[in-house]
Amino acid sequence: MPHLKPRNRATEVKQIALALCLFAFVTPMLAKGQSELAKGVIIDKVSCASGEKQNYSLYLPSRYTADKRWPILYAFDPLARGRIPVERFQEAAEKYGYILAGSNNSRNGIPGNELREIITALWNDTHARFSIDTRQVYATGFSGGARVANGLALLCNGCIAGVISCGAGFPPQSQPSAGLPYVFFGTIGVDDFNFREMRPLERKLLSLGTVSRVATFDGAHQWPLKDLATEAVEWLELQAMRAERRDADNLIIDSALAHAEAKLRKLDQPVQLIDRFLLLQAISNDFKGLRDVTEHEREISKLKDSKEFKSALDDEQRQFEKEQQKAREIISLGLELSSDQGQGAALIRIRAALAPLRAKSEQKVDSSERRIARRTLYQIFAETFEDALYNYVPRKRYDLAIAKLEFAAEVYPTNANLERELARVMMMQGSREGALTALRRAANKGFDDADAIEQDNLFSPLRDDEKFRSLIGEMRASRKAKALSP
Repeated sequence: MPHLKPRNRATEVKQIALALCLFAFVTPMLAKGQSELAKGVIIDKVSCASGEKQNYSLYLPSRYTADKRWPILYAFDPLARGRIPVERFQEAAEKYGYILAGSNNSRNGIPGNELREIITALWNDTHARFSIDTRQVYATGFSGGARVANGLALLCNGCIAGVISCGAGFPPQSQPSAGLPYVFFGTIGVDDFNFREMRPLERKLLSLGTVSRVATFDGAHQWPLKDLATEAVEWLELQAMRAERRDADNLIIDSALAHAEAKLRKLDQPVQLIDRFLLLQAISNDFKGLRDVTEHEREISKLKDSKEFKSALDDEQRQFEKEQQKAREIISLGLELSSDQGQGAALIRIRAALAPLRAKSEQKVDSSERRIARRTLYQIFAETFEDALYNYVPRKRYDLAIAKLEFAAEVYPTNANLERELARVMMMQGSREGALTALRRAANKGFDDADAIEQDNLFSPLRDDEKFRSLIGEMRASRKAKALSP
């Protein structure tokens, strides 16, 4: 899947600023009467009043009524897959009474005027349609979507109370300060190539005294799983109590503390020492004045001065430097793929360079080496993928885009979505047979969203092709079989 790189976000910041410039003129409207939309189930597509083009995935808690005001969480996915974050946060939304609205339009790489329309349409439609507690309006996003969520919260003059920032942090040129106007809960997989961005960010936010926390999990560059999504919303509820945006609830306070303590008990390995220190700090900040955190503060003081902790910090920094150096070395080999004469030799060198990384990444026991290998592989994949779609495709350099995507396939040969994107670029280039071959590989690797392929205008010239029709049938059969399997 594509992911925006932190160093190439300047354009995105401008897009977000454009999108938010209208917010000062938008007056949220109270919901008029009971919503007729179904409650307690995910609705894939709710069209905005501004037109069918703008729509979002929705979840209304089963007890929703227009007689009271409800918190809302806006979600931004880098591939405009609104349902995915809504699914991840559904259990939390039902438990704590949140409306969820996942944009089906916001995605990486869109022009600024489109982003402006998307955010404005989503905001206006939900505020007109539902009874929203304006003190508890939140945003979440993953990867490039996380930067959209943070950009929104930074620039909308206090209209967002908190952000759940998944797999990435702030937009470029937007450094956090002590006066951060919202609470920040980050999530990051220990194998995520953006780990080296989020770890220093977590320490900086804590040093600034902001209300913040970053939760790590075993995983790569991805939306958090449901348990962590629920923990994040629970944390937002805790901060809303501290800020008196909602009534205090001892059950939620005790539950949040119990979840944090349970995580703390698992963090006792040397590779997790920094995680333990940062979680202790977060518990102290979150619960001081609410519960006794004396023991946690003692351990913070003890750890901070220990040789083991200082050594762990140094080791982590060396890991980050090693990841970056190795990624740059292998990415540079990909430049040779654009040459027909040197392509075969370049592939041999790329495969030789990737082999030891892949072997280390597949080790069963968590270690610094395994983390470095996994993050490095994912960075190489993400950068080459994005370079193809956001650099070469807009310039109509389809040959170079195809070479980059083929390089990315060498890094993650099981990625089905990559083959789908490769097929799209093949169609842009005019290679119908190449596109069919890539679609065949996508299906073999598990891609089964036949509707997405059929509704994509790029594939219109293939609709009467027998091979294409056969592939569509296989995708539908595969999805049906998955739905019926226990």
